[in-house]
Amino acid sequence: MAGAVACLQLTPAPDPTRRPAIAPTILALPLEGGAEGAAVRLHPLVSGEMQIRPWLGELREGPAAALRELLTFLQPKTTWLPVPVYLVEHPVAGPILVETGLDPSAASDPAKTMGRLFGSVLFSYRLAKRTVREQLADRGIDPDAIRTVVMTHLHTDDHAGGVGQFPGGDFIVDRREWEVATARRSILKGYYRPVLARSGRWKLADYATAQPYGAFARTLDLFGDGSVRLLSTPGHSAGHQSVLLRLQSREALLYVDAAHYERQLREELTFPMAHSKRTHRETLAEIHRFVVEHPNALVIPGHDPRVWSQLEPVYE
Repeated sequence: MAGAVACLQLTPAPDPTRRPAIAPTILALPLEGGAEGAAVRLHPLVSGEMQIRPWLGELREGPAAALRELLTFLQPKTTWLPVPVYLVEHPVAGPILVETGLDPSAASDPAKTMGRLFGSVLFSYRLAKRTVREQLADRGIDPDAIRTVVMTHLHTDDHAGGVGQFPGGDFIVDRREWEVATARRSILKGYYRPVLARSGRWKLADYATAQPYGAFARTLDLFGDGSVRLLSTPGHSAGHQSVLLRLQSREALLYVDAAHYERQLREELTFPMAHSKRTHRETLAEIHRFVVEHPNALVIPGHDPRVWSQLEPVYE
């Protein structure tokens, strides 16, 4: 009997606070719902704003860049930037989201979804008057009916914080981005694994099978009908991806954090804290080439307050 007790003691009790392992699967394309000649509708939404230190927005390179990054933390946070989410309506496949934006807890308890480093030290947050779920409902979209969410990257502070708000969604992310985001000490690079664990439905996009499209070297056709294309645009993060949409009258490029600001794209300035300046330059060159070749395209940067203040509620 004593031996049996000893054996039982060798088996640790389950830890109820331990999060389940995340088991992503490879994304199989095309997704269902593609329709020849399909065009989508785009609703640019704002989940809230993030307050940053000004130098994080001054995109300068050179020998002093590293010093400036360190001195950034001595500055007060004074600059407010929009935190976007995009609703895309496909005529057959239905609504999809690009990004999840801020979690509703971001303003009151930011460490809950971003960890203490990003949640309370680097940034501050304020929410939009209506949550993303409420904004979707305002447009006649059941938030629980969202089945596809494209994640451009997994920085948890302003892009992946709201993952838990869409329990029915399959979350699509570049395979390389996933590997970096879930690696040890990934929190030091802006990722917070407990938030990613709020969904067990992660789909990894493998750009090894990608095809060139126009100015972009590696693209994936999400529905096989050309209406929604994923673009490999690394540099800001290891596996950043952008989204190219076909509207009725023109194309719309959501390049998100491939360039935070319109000026950054126009002058091809890499972000000082980019994952890779070399690949970031290559990405900026591709996007710039697209803009030159498509002067009528709708082109939306990630966090430019001036651009976002001028956007229409919906584009068709």
